[in-house]
Amino acid sequence: MQKLTALILSYNEEANLPDCLQSVQWADEIFVVDSFSTDRSVEIAESFGARVAQHEYLNNAAQKNWAIPQCSHEWIVIVEADERMTPELRQEIEQLFEQPMQHDAYFVYRRNFVFGREVRHGGWDRDKAARLIHRHCRYGERQLAAEVVLDKPAGWLRGRMPHYPYREFDQLYAKFQRYTSWGAIELNKQGVRANWVKILLHPLWGFFKQYVLRRGFLDGYIGLILAGQTASYIFTKYAKLWYIQQIEEKVVR
Repeated sequence: MQKLTALILSYNEEANLPDCLQSVQWADEIFVVDSFSTDRSVEIAESFGARVAQHEYLNNAAQKNWAIPQCSHEWIVIVEADERMTPELRQEIEQLFEQPMQHDAYFVYRRNFVFGREVRHGGWDRDKAARLIHRHCRYGERQLAAEVVLDKPAGWLRGRMPHYPYREFDQLYAKFQRYTSWGAIELNKQGVRANWVKILLHPLWGFFKQYVLRRGFLDGYIGLILAGQTASYIFTKYAKLWYIQQIEEKVVR
């Protein structure tokens, strides 16, 4: 049977790591790549028997691309610190390993829990990620939403992976500044120009699509808050893009 490495990226994740590490104890190897945490993340990882390496974080894709070749086994299950493997997913992976693998990567849908409640609408129900990959796979170099690069179709795992992105309200906006800045930088690299339509109308469309078309309103106040946060994210991302381009134009002039 194939052997498996569980790969976890961490930075100041002492609150999330115990449950995450416990959920992957069945893996043949647990490999934690830490970005020089200032809390007890490394100590916690080592207490669960994980192999730990320190590496400077540039972006999610670069960190994974550095970590994947360091894994000991041919197959890797990637688990973010705020995600959990389940017994059902473990059983499904073990069953896959009993026969020749048909794909280089397998996607899984995630169950997202925000402020302790599962978000079932607004597009969150469609949230997916590649979580079981062969070690020759690599991620496209992007600041945000990095995706594994494949030359043939991926497979799917039937189970869903629990994901706890925001346990407290402050976590929502702790990521907001980083993600809006990274998003603006990525758009600028792609040659996207900021204008009033993108700054004003795109956020309104983002709210309407998430809250109305994708029925985010069915998630109550959490659905409203998340749709509002999406609109705010889009507005701030394009506002930062405009600011970056204004600075660049002044430099050129």
